[in-house]
Amino acid sequence: KMASAAGLLGAACMVSSLFGTGASAAQATTNSTSYVGIWKMTAQDKRVGTLELMNYNGRLTGTLTNAHANMDSNGKLVEFDAIPGAAPIVQASISQGMLVINTEEIDETIVPWNMTLTGEGKGLLHLAFKGHEMTFQITRISWEENEESSETGK
Repeated sequence: KMASAAGLLGAACMVSSLFGTGASAAQATTNSTSYVGIWKMTAQDKRVGTLELMNYNGRLTGTLTNAHANMDSNGKLVEFDAIPGAAPIVQASISQGMLVINTEEIDETIVPWNMTLTGEGKGLLHLAFKGHEMTFQITRISWEENEESSETGK
């Protein structure tokens, strides 16, 4: 099965959850600077995307990369590839110790995400579309690491 969407919504329709939520280990924060940076998204130890967050005119904004997902008949992620472009973050706010993000797909669909920090430079990015939940591990990386991994795919 093939799914493509800026917000990974199609892939999430086929997968109920890749990881546990890790909520007990989550670190609540209300400081928006804790979220700023380049975050490498991984699923099953493979890089599947990039979340870039920045502070612009006093508010958090950024992008989430587009992707294609291939699932087997059991809904297991077997291939996940980045495709050109990214979905813009059209809304971001901190609520109940997590960053609540909305991205907008090319067809103007709004896709909700929740980002929770679990440690210094580590966290979880959860697709919050009811009935289509999917969670990715995220790690903050430097610009140089991002450029290097874009070339190597790691």
